[in-house]
Amino acid sequence: MEFVTGGSGALRDRDLRRTAQPTRPNLAAPGGDEPESRKLGCVLYTGGQRVTGDLQTTLARLSDAMNMMVQPFIALTDAQQEALDGSGAPDALRRVLVSRTSVILALPFLRGRSEAPAPTPTTPGLLQPRLQTRVRLTARGYTVTGVLHLPTDNDLQQVLGNTDGQPFLAVTEATVIAPHTQFEAPFLLVNRTAIETAGELAAG
Repeated sequence: MEFVTGGSGALRDRDLRRTAQPTRPNLAAPGGDEPESRKLGCVLYTGGQRVTGDLQTTLARLSDAMNMMVQPFIALTDAQQEALDGSGAPDALRRVLVSRTSVILALPFLRGRSEAPAPTPTTPGLLQPRLQTRVRLTARGYTVTGVLHLPTDNDLQQVLGNTDGQPFLAVTEATVIAPHTQFEAPFLLVNRTAIETAGELAAG
């Protein structure tokens, strides 16, 4: 599949070729009591914009940073903002604020690093085993096909209706199609509040 993202600042497949979802949050710095602050590169897709930049956080994974955030706006530094329809030149910004509720998709953009899938735990109680379910989601003009990693005691309807305060769902092996963009990503986050339909696909 050709990677088409529109605009002169378009992302290429080599930039999105990262592995998927995570282990556990890293809150403490080695040998210290204070959490270690870090920059997580990310790409945020809204209804008409793509914003790329660095998110300052104490968490090691984008999925945790997006879901545990309490501020209504996401602050990105060293950012680039561009219209998905390619109108106008991309804007290079020192800092930009993006409404968290307007974000439909979020992707890690980490050069030389990755978010790896959470393993099935060998120690009871550490992590929940996950059931891989292939799905097709529609969300405000985006169609996302990929794999959801569901808790074994939940089905898709329960997960989508969950009100645990963590709006972003992890999808792996994802293909995204929208009117002005199309790409593949090993891992991305979908805002469950933006999901309009969710279909379970046959395996394979």
